[in-house]
Amino acid sequence: MKIFLRKNSFFKKKDKILYLPIEIHSREFHSKLYLANEACKSGWTVLLGPKYDINRITRYLPFGVYLGIGFHGAAANVAALMKDNGHFVLSQDEEGLVRLAPKFYKEYRIDKSIESSSDYLLCWGKEHEDILRSYFSNSSKIMPIGNTRVDLLSKKNKQIFDSEVHSLIKEHGEFILINGNFGSANHTSGIEYFLEELKSRGWVSSADKEEYQMTRIDFQRKIFKKMMDLSIAIAKNGHKVIVRPHPSENIEVWKDYTKDYSDKIKIIRSGNVLSWILASRLVIHNGCTTAIEAFLLGKCVISYRPYKDEYVESHLPNAISHNFFDEDQVISYINKQDIGVLDISTSRNLLSKNIQTYNYDKSSADLIIDLISDKSGENNKSLFFSIKQNILVELTRLRFFLSTIINRKNYLYESSKCPSIKINEVKKIQDILNKDKVIDDTNVFYFTRHSIIMKSKS
Repeated sequence: MKIFLRKNSFFKKKDKILYLPIEIHSREFHSKLYLANEACKSGWTVLLGPKYDINRITRYLPFGVYLGIGFHGAAANVAALMKDNGHFVLSQDEEGLVRLAPKFYKEYRIDKSIESSSDYLLCWGKEHEDILRSYFSNSSKIMPIGNTRVDLLSKKNKQIFDSEVHSLIKEHGEFILINGNFGSANHTSGIEYFLEELKSRGWVSSADKEEYQMTRIDFQRKIFKKMMDLSIAIAKNGHKVIVRPHPSENIEVWKDYTKDYSDKIKIIRSGNVLSWILASRLVIHNGCTTAIEAFLLGKCVISYRPYKDEYVESHLPNAISHNFFDEDQVISYINKQDIGVLDISTSRNLLSKNIQTYNYDKSSADLIIDLISDKSGENNKSLFFSIKQNILVELTRLRFFLSTIINRKNYLYESSKCPSIKINEVKKIQDILNKDKVIDDTNVFYFTRHSIIMKSKS
């Protein structure tokens, strides 16, 4: 009985509980672990894990704050479910910094029900806030917070990547980093699967919508081919290239296309992208959020744009990059002994409009914790409640296990984007974040085989 009741016993009667799902490990794990670590310092108990695990079990757990991912229809449905089960819901869009044009962002990335399903809508900065306010004109729920991914770029916090950066440099030496962003043209489950996904989301439900999506896919397909060709051209000029495909991409297409140059071109998806950025000589992209992260880390950033179409392109990554339009321009530039970064002063105003915490005293983690500081619950700790809730949690886990067998392809795709959390990795990062503290005062243990609990020992 003690073992069976263990899950509910993780939560004290008046705990402040924060539920943090992760969709893409390489994008969110470190930043949400940082938020979890800061929240623990303020007395919060945190459940951290893959979205496919957290979203299934949180509905049966005690009152807490749930931080959702996205404003789209699927995210709105999850937010509504959490709200119906008594949780306080924050929603944020991890892809809200590098956006489609406002018209299309509102059409494809925002569901009108997300506002009523959330207690707050967290936005990246002023420009993102303006878009949300133009959609929800009378809402008092829109809060410019930034994103904890930006918190990681500070001098203090980026130390968590030092060990991995040193290992990458030792293994690969000097290299050019190409970050892929071609999930529409090179989806890991194939173009038919991707088109069905668009259909299920209602993104091709009219002639105009279908025309836009097909234009975007065709544009990305052309850029994708040119980017693979560029990687080979760079290798032929004697430079080592590391390609990091997006988690939604088919990595085998990259490997097959560049196989004759495998001594110079390595296709690798493992590790946090910030470690790879810090270890690289320069970064090449087309319309990718990692361009902004690289720029803020002081790296030279190239936007390779052999084709241009403002109808489907994102403005911000290009604005903070050196823009080159053919292979020869790129090769000529990287063959230089000294490469330069753009003057940050020319982009300061642009960044301050797009990232709330840029040149700001408080981190996004601080702002989130301040926002939810009074959201503790009087949780039911009766024996009957514990038994009932744990039965529901265990049944949900069993249904999930069965679904991984029945829908194995979908599960493999989701788990490839975010595998189970590893406690040893968590503790290693915590040791760096908390190195100024004399003692370790946080307990970390598994809640399920995918997710962990973090809570203060005091």
